[in-house]
Amino acid sequence: MKLLSSSLHHGFIAALLFACVSASNVHAQSSSKVKNFSAPGNLAKTYNLGCIPFGKIRNKYTPADLYAAASKCVRSNRYADATTLFFVAGAYGAFDRQRVADKTAHQGLQVLILTNLGALPTSPPPSPSPSP
Repeated sequence: MKLLSSSLHHGFIAALLFACVSASNVHAQSSSKVKNFSAPGNLAKTYNLGCIPFGKIRNKYTPADLYAAASKCVRSNRYADATTLFFVAGAYGAFDRQRVADKTAHQGLQVLILTNLGALPTSPPPSPSPSP
């Protein structure tokens, strides 16, 4: 079980690194005509979820909800659930991005990833010692 937990942790870290590398490849437009507009709550959670399994994911949840839940899963050492939530949030966000014409708004997913997952520990916590 320890090997599986470690593999899931490494899989989640690999997915997170892929997302960060993808985020670093996004180039902001530089023009004096570009203005940054932000609406209050545009990247805010609508539901305060805990670490939920795949079967509890609903299409009413936003990427902000799901990335926050993925962070809670990582903190609870539930890496399989964290990975699932991470990828579903990314899929929902990719769909949303296709519906937004303003390309300056396309970096919202990267902001959500960094906000929710950027400060997570980089190594798994030590396994509890078996009871004698």
